[in-house]
Amino acid sequence: MSNFVDLARLAELEKQLLEQREENNGLKEENTELQEENTELQEENEKIKSEIDAIKVAEDENQTEDQTDNSNETNGRQFVQYFSNKVEQIPVSKLTPYERHSFKPLAEKALEELKSDIERLGMHEPVLVREKPDGNYEIIAGHNRKLIAEMLGIGTLPCRKANKSVTDELADEIMVATNLNRKNTFAHSELAKSIAILRESRSRQGFRSDLAENPEGSIEEEFGITRSQSRRYLRIAKLVPKLLEMVDEKTLPLNAGVELSYLSQEHQAELLDIIRENNLSVSLEAARKIRKHFENKNSFDHKIIISFLEAKETDPKNTKKKKISINLNKYDKCFKDKSDGEINKIIEAALDMYLKGNNE
Repeated sequence: MSNFVDLARLAELEKQLLEQREENNGLKEENTELQEENTELQEENEKIKSEIDAIKVAEDENQTEDQTDNSNETNGRQFVQYFSNKVEQIPVSKLTPYERHSFKPLAEKALEELKSDIERLGMHEPVLVREKPDGNYEIIAGHNRKLIAEMLGIGTLPCRKANKSVTDELADEIMVATNLNRKNTFAHSELAKSIAILRESRSRQGFRSDLAENPEGSIEEEFGITRSQSRRYLRIAKLVPKLLEMVDEKTLPLNAGVELSYLSQEHQAELLDIIRENNLSVSLEAARKIRKHFENKNSFDHKIIISFLEAKETDPKNTKKKKISINLNKYDKCFKDKSDGEINKIIEAALDMYLKGNNE
């Protein structure tokens, strides 16, 4: 009887174990399905995230494009009160460059990017202009946009006209200020001309532009440069255009340009001819010699100027004086009761005899 009970109990346990295994298998299958479902959800989330990132990138690109197209917008906002609220379409043929414009066109790559943006998005930011007596309009801000309009064959540009309160001095301020957002990329000539224009403009208005308490602010602070740098840029602003271009191209060192700026425009032009005709370069040392030559009121002597330019630059290492020391204790008995003057004469006489003996 006991064996029969044990067998029945064993059969029951085996049945329960089988049921348990089937249940576990079912759970495993369910778990596998859940994992697969979870994987699908993760993949879907990744897709959504990628789409969101793409939208953000597109927004950032649009924002950058707007900033490129409106390169003068931020700095121009402070001057909006000086221009009409009405935006007018003015023929490109009637737009002329600002007479004292100190900036070059954008570099080829930047200009091409701006051109592409304008082709795609259109010309949104109005050009700032002021009317001239001849019926044309002088561009205060927007020279690159006019250039691109000509490249694309666009006949008119949206413009805002300056009101009558815009003096020449204020126009100078606006012209420079609307370009300050790219001051870190200014060429030497752009910086030099801009500083010179603001200096002169503010001087005409009756206040010193070099003072921090100036109501218009310090020019050095605006451009992020030191006082000494400002002085150097004011000097090279006096160079003839071709010499200033050489400073931009780094074929004429900035400090050499500063030295040459002290020459008259006529002498600068003559020097430029010599440089070109003889394929010569100007070192800082040569520039200093040339400046000194003319400060001594010498005439322009081509041979002398060429000799300055052709001379090899002195190596500072070779100009150091040799340090000579004499052990006076060793020769003290020779100079006993002798004055300093007498000692020098004895040494000079001894050296003369030594050198004469070597030469013979």
